[in-house]
Amino acid sequence: MSGDQQVVVADAVRALLDRHATGGFVIAPTSDPKVRAVQVLEVGQRLSRILGRPVDADKLLQASPASAPSPALIAALTEVRDRALDSEDSPVEGVPREEIDAIDPASLVTPRGAELEALLRDKLPTLAAKDPEGIGFVAKHLGPWADDALVRFQVEARCGALDLPLQAPADAAGPTCASVKGALSELDDDEWRVADGEGRGLSFKTRLTGQPVIGAAFAESVTRSLFTSTGVSLVGLALTLLLARQMLALVPAVWCLCVTMGIFGLLGMPISVGTSMISCIAVGAGVDFAIHLNFRARTYTSSDAGARAVDDIGVVTLISALQLAAAFLVLLASEMAPLRDLGLGLAIALVGAALGACWFAPWLARPGVRK
Repeated sequence: MSGDQQVVVADAVRALLDRHATGGFVIAPTSDPKVRAVQVLEVGQRLSRILGRPVDADKLLQASPASAPSPALIAALTEVRDRALDSEDSPVEGVPREEIDAIDPASLVTPRGAELEALLRDKLPTLAAKDPEGIGFVAKHLGPWADDALVRFQVEARCGALDLPLQAPADAAGPTCASVKGALSELDDDEWRVADGEGRGLSFKTRLTGQPVIGAAFAESVTRSLFTSTGVSLVGLALTLLLARQMLALVPAVWCLCVTMGIFGLLGMPISVGTSMISCIAVGAGVDFAIHLNFRARTYTSSDAGARAVDDIGVVTLISALQLAAAFLVLLASEMAPLRDLGLGLAIALVGAALGACWFAPWLARPGVRK
């Protein structure tokens, strides 16, 4: 997102937040059937807006990863099984690897408590004979770990109920599971906003943060520093030229500044860290060539002293500007955008300064103007 786009987005979001600067609402636990009904209804409405088709949120509540375990869930249950029987977290040790592998991860989805213990005793005869009580400890750990894995894949099961692909190519059209993951996870929230009634009151105050705000503040700072530094440079240069009795050299400097900024505008180059520094340098570059030509013109007494000075050293001035411009154009090879902008801007400013000095010198060096 470009700087201009960030400013537009930040302004739009700020206008929205101004309408909702402060406020409050009431939340209640979803264990209350009435609150749960409101939660399911509002989540279904949000999903309908996202997908563009009616969605029955009640059906999503019935979706379970246990009904058709995905390969990813099977892998997670395999990891849980191995953690409970063959890891540092396992409450037992010495379980044969072949017996561990004999436990189908899909069989760990449903059984809990005594049923899970019975399954483990059947699949782990060595452990059952050597450490009967260890079976109970394994079931005590394995059950909650398997439940945690099932919770992580609950959203995946709901996506399946909505016929949404879990993963889609980057160029694929239409919503995917990732686009509705946030809405689906809201069905598991323990609290929900209610219009009125008993509950816990919360107040809020909105404030805009993030990259758009930082980008807008940075753009404003760079723009402000551009005008400030340019103004200070012009004032300082004017005072210096006044003391040196070279005030006429300020004309090519201002011309160079205007031309450089105008070319930036035509090229569509935004104000950035690199371009903000060019205005000050353009002022200095614009005055150097003018001073050289003015000094040469002072060696002549005729009315065409400025033109003769340009004939003498005008070509040298242009060649010098082109050499310096070529040197700064090397910065175009930089990977940093501010350096590329700086190099291009200085090249434009130097060539513009030399052309301006040669153009203004015949007029500025006329006897009537010099007086």
